Amino acid sequence: MIVPSDEFSHIQTWTVTNGLLINLDKTKELVQHRPHPSKLNLPKSLRSVEHVQTAELLGVIFQSSFSYVNHVNAILKVCSQCIFLLKQLRDQGMPLGQLHTIYAIILSCLTYAIRPFLSVDIKQTIDAFLKKSFRYGFSKQIFEIQTTADSAVYKLFNNINDLNH
Repeated sequence: MIVPSDEFSHIQTWTVTNGLLINLDKTKELVQHRPHPSKLNLPKSLRSVEHVQTAELLGVIFQSSFSYVNHVNAILKVCSQCIFLLKQLRDQGMPLGQLHTIYAIILSCLTYAIRPFLSVDIKQTIDAFLKKSFRYGFSKQIFEIQTTADSAVYKLFNNINDLNH
């Protein structure tokens, strides 16, 4: 059985060997586990490392329970703020054509790397946001996240396989 302190010792040795430093003030430990609490058997935390339930890495919020609800909610919060700004711009007289272009950018933010996180409740939350955007007049059709994400993946792999791309 691997003891967390031994594992961390190996990491510290590796960083010293490779000329790197570990900032212990910023180091966090996130143990991912199944969400069933009675089967949860966490190893003892290291003294100098804070144990956390969520952590952000490269813009993705990871949770200890393998859920990505916090990540999707953070993306939707930013998108909702953008929609609010679009409404303000529309009310100030900005042409709808330019607003549609900005909305396309928001839609691409939603579809970027979101497909692996699509559970039923997350789909419903994102679809509700997309319907609200349609009601506000920022899109010409009601998008569904599953269809949009599938289309994005299809285009990506077609571009990868296209020798002339």
